[in-house]
Amino acid sequence: MGNLRRNVDTFRRNSCDFSDKMMEGLGKVIKRLRLLEQIWIDLPSLKKISDEGLRRFSSGLKQCRLLRKLRICFNGCENITPVGMDYFSKAMAKCCLLESIYLFFSVRYANRGKIRLGSLGESIGKLVNLKQIELFCYEFQSIKEQDLICLGEGFSKLKSLERLYLSFSKCVNIGDLGVQKICEGLSELGFLKYLDLNFSSCKMFTEESLYVLGEMLKGMSRLESLKVDFSPLPNISKEGLKILKEGLKQAKEIKKVTLDLSSCETLDKEILKEYEQELLKELVGIKHVQIYS
Repeated sequence: MGNLRRNVDTFRRNSCDFSDKMMEGLGKVIKRLRLLEQIWIDLPSLKKISDEGLRRFSSGLKQCRLLRKLRICFNGCENITPVGMDYFSKAMAKCCLLESIYLFFSVRYANRGKIRLGSLGESIGKLVNLKQIELFCYEFQSIKEQDLICLGEGFSKLKSLERLYLSFSKCVNIGDLGVQKICEGLSELGFLKYLDLNFSSCKMFTEESLYVLGEMLKGMSRLESLKVDFSPLPNISKEGLKILKEGLKQAKEIKKVTLDLSSCETLDKEILKEYEQELLKELVGIKHVQIYS
């Protein structure tokens, strides 16, 4: 790695067993590559990495002032706490030219995850050039409603954002309030075209989240594609579907809608199939509707 030229625009690193020492070396490498425009790091196993390792890496990341794309997969990050996330988030905020970020966090055991997203939401709000965000958090019991509130506040400042992919699959301690705050932040984004929200297996959700989503959609005049997964959401009424449809009607550019409402106990498959046909008929310009039931 030490022989990489300083004007390399893309840096990729894949290792199966990283340690704090290796993270320090990685930080030193990217610190020297001051003209770096893209970083792509896949860390299949972070079981030996602590907050200190993330701090050392972050000391290099914050020097990459020309960075435009950042992609990092944090797999098995049981030993990273909010302290480590704070180091990383603050360093990322220094990369003020960032246009695209992809962050993936996972743990091997749900009860061992410690990360929180408050500092990440604050830092994202400072990256006003962002056009695309992909954030995936899998099976974290540590992530709470407050984390989504902070993310929503950060998203509200990203007036150039066009694509947002959020996944909190199996993050069981989030619910309607978190979705409400996310949607409140997104409702201020006039350029958003693609929205993908995955809250599968988050069992605290109720139909209230559908109401909030429907209200948010009324202000999204440029949205072209919507994908939402609330499964399992057992209790959905026809009124909930109606509010969602009214919101979609206000999204004048919508062309594709995908909803996962599987495990719904109050509406049978025939009703949801009829709803799918209603959307195809009533949404101007729609080309594709898929409802999983």
